[in-house]
Amino acid sequence: RFDENNSAFISYGHSFNPPILYQVYRNSARISPNPDLKPETTNTWEVGYKHHDQNLTWDVTLFHAKTQDLVSLMAPEGKPRAYYNSSSDLVRRGIEFGTQYRFNQNWSAYANYALTDAKVLRYPASSRSFRRAMGCQTLAGPPRQHLCQ
Repeated sequence: RFDENNSAFISYGHSFNPPILYQVYRNSARISPNPDLKPETTNTWEVGYKHHDQNLTWDVTLFHAKTQDLVSLMAPEGKPRAYYNSSSDLVRRGIEFGTQYRFNQNWSAYANYALTDAKVLRYPASSRSFRRAMGCQTLAGPPRQHLCQ
């Protein structure tokens, strides 16, 4: 804390996300079960600055998060069924701005904006072929999204 109205912060977090049951045990005509799925793990860092005065608060935060063993749907070429696998890595980083104005004891307004850059670091080729086989298309313009029909 710099003074009564200004402070900086840094935080680190480690989390895990176990696979969803249907990703582990689903057995259908199109998808095989995979009981060996690993949990996704994420390490997150945040560094920020916060200002607060009588009615106005604003903050800015830089963040970086890396997820390992991201679960994705795989469709090996020549095989009739797909399966879920822990085989992708993902990095998200960006900046977030927030502000809050307190009109009185009962009313306040809050606005937030985040600019995020996300990149898949490791993405199996068989997942890409599966997306093409399912009719997925990349939508033009930011943010980049995928549309599957």
